[in-house]
Amino acid sequence: MRLKPKTYREIDEEAFINREVIDKVDYIEEDCLLHDDSWKVKDTEEEQEQRHISELWRIADNMDKRELLTICSMSVRKYPFAYLQVLAEWIIEELIEKNRRGGYK
Repeated sequence: MRLKPKTYREIDEEAFINREVIDKVDYIEEDCLLHDDSWKVKDTEEEQEQRHISELWRIADNMDKRELLTICSMSVRKYPFAYLQVLAEWIIEELIEKNRRGGYK
């Protein structure tokens, strides 16, 4: 599932809970390829937590490269298997998209 940032207009038109982000985080926590439970955090079922995750996604979308490198660095150190999970899914999405556009040449 390729996640797209929400526009301010979309945020203003609805309660700011990005369902795509919540579903993606839930999938990574519950159904990940690596099946490593050591890094899992609490459920994100609460509306406040969903709003927080959605807002965090929006903030991260506006970060520059240096800020994102800081977040990536901390993520790798704190939750290496979760980081690898996200990276593996990104690679799979890229391969699927490239195949959809005509494959490898």
